[in-house]
Amino acid sequence: MLADVSITITATSGVDEGDKGLGAGVITTSQEVGRAFGLGVLTAVAIAHTGALQDGISWGLRTGVAFLAAALVVVVAGQDAEG
Repeated sequence: MLADVSITITATSGVDEGDKGLGAGVITTSQEVGRAFGLGVLTAVAIAHTGALQDGISWGLRTGVAFLAAALVVVVAGQDAEG
């Protein structure tokens, strides 16, 4: 959430002036859907592995770190493709 403004600015920087509202809407929608989906997945993983509460939380955090690592790879690959 802290990076929402900078992500929107970056994502709409190469868009025509008349299409910036649409671009910002697409970015915002994908952020909201991603957050809802991500929270659902992390919760499902944590609940599935909750023999002990600590184990479930640990699995949920590991899954979150895996998603973060995958997102980082996508971002770096996207930067290499542009440059």
